Amino acid sequence: MKSESCVLTFEKYKSNEAVVENKISFQIASETITQVVEKVIEIDHILNPFFSGPKRPKTGKTYLKWAKGARFLSWNAPSYGKPDPEYAPPFLDQDGFVRDMEAWSRLMSVLRHIKQLYDALDDNTTMQVGAKSYMAAVSYYNSVKYTARSGIPGAKAVYEDLKNRFAKKNR
Repeated sequence: MKSESCVLTFEKYKSNEAVVENKISFQIASETITQVVEKVIEIDHILNPFFSGPKRPKTGKTYLKWAKGARFLSWNAPSYGKPDPEYAPPFLDQDGFVRDMEAWSRLMSVLRHIKQLYDALDDNTTMQVGAKSYMAAVSYYNSVKYTARSGIPGAKAVYEDLKNRFAKKNR
């Protein structure tokens, strides 16, 4: 009787009612990944001369707060500084100020593209593929656990090996 219920479970799993819709199913050739990594390294080499100083510490205390309002002020202040230089402090390099904002604007256009790519990979693709793979692994594990409990030969060894992943840890 135990083996009959096991067969019914497998048949139900194979039927459309138990299978989750597969929204992402693809393979990526290692050559494609190599190409992408090479391009990312190339981008790093192109932009590397423009990276200045040490990386910003996590606390952010090294720089003035660079939030939305600060960006607006920094972007608009040079347009007032050129026609009205008498308001600028004598130590301010007006041309350097304008160059810095132009550089920031250009780098932000690159950063936006990189962030979009990162978000697409991180949120949409890798998370879905990883979750899908994990769901398949859990389904397989549950099936093996059921067959091991049903006394199907060979299933107990597979179950014993896989169950360590789901062992409860002492807190």
